[in-house]
Amino acid sequence: MDLRLFQLLIALFVLSLRDKGTDNNQLITIFATISSGAIGALAGLLTPSPKK
Repeated sequence: MDLRLFQLLIALFVLSLRDKGTDNNQLITIFATISSGAIGALAGLLTPSPKK
């Protein structure tokens, strides 16, 4: 999964470099979505497990 995420980020970075002259809000949305998911996953991992 980490490799796929890394490949996606590289592809988005290349696309953003290729379309330098245009204002592409869709790439910004994709970057924000990925980082939001990463923060949510990190919060889920750091939450203490319930004790009985």
